[in-house]
Amino acid sequence: MIGMDILVQVVAALGAILLAFFMGRGGCAKKKTKKPDAPPENLVADAARGSVQQTFEEEIARVDAALSGANTAAQLAALGNARKRPPEE
Repeated sequence: MIGMDILVQVVAALGAILLAFFMGRGGCAKKKTKKPDAPPENLVADAARGSVQQTFEEEIARVDAALSGANTAAQLAALGNARKRPPEE
């Protein structure tokens, strides 16, 4: 008959073979994901930046127009007061 020591060694060898097989399959199946080089485009932020830039340029144009007019102090005061009041709907 087969001795108990030999039976334990055969079962341990089969277990090691199965363990190595399944560990090898799991390792090869996982592929490394490639990291992107740059972040994705943020269309909402781009639109907001454009809107803020346009508003800034309009305000600068109004101030430049007020500075080049005849009554500079009154025009600048009107611009300042317009900013304090909420827009009328």
